[in-house]
Amino acid sequence: MFTGILSILYLFLPAMVANIVPVLADHDNFLRPLNKPLDGRLDWQGKRIFGDHKTVRGVVVGVIAGSLIGFLQGNLLLGIGMSIGALWGDACKSFVKRRFNIQPGTPWMPWDQVDFVIGAIIFTYPIAPQSFPHYFFAIVVIGIGSFISSYIGVRTGMKKSL
Repeated sequence: MFTGILSILYLFLPAMVANIVPVLADHDNFLRPLNKPLDGRLDWQGKRIFGDHKTVRGVVVGVIAGSLIGFLQGNLLLGIGMSIGALWGDACKSFVKRRFNIQPGTPWMPWDQVDFVIGAIIFTYPIAPQSFPHYFFAIVVIGIGSFISSYIGVRTGMKKSL
């Protein structure tokens, strides 16, 4: 069981890194010129597409960091897919939150914890398909870990909300 959890964490490490690095870059104000909303502040049906929390900087640093992890793991293509998928999943969740009038930064459990895992699964299934139980446990285990890391981030001031 423990080795199964470790293999899930190892496989999804590029996605987890891609998901957390934008938060760290925001906290440290890294690459400030790229801190521009991904949606260009455009509206769709009278609502922002993603909101101010999804930035060009976040995509750039997330994809680079997650891809680097994939390269170090020996599978750059998987790292790129995990990274892009994770950030795509997070952006899709933000898009849906805007449609439901949920303000940026407002917790939306469990979607805030699993959006990036689902995106990574969708983007990497053609590259490295896994079994349904593997994906299910990835969503559960990483979702719980994401909640814990968000809680720690809020308590330490690295994040503004869960």
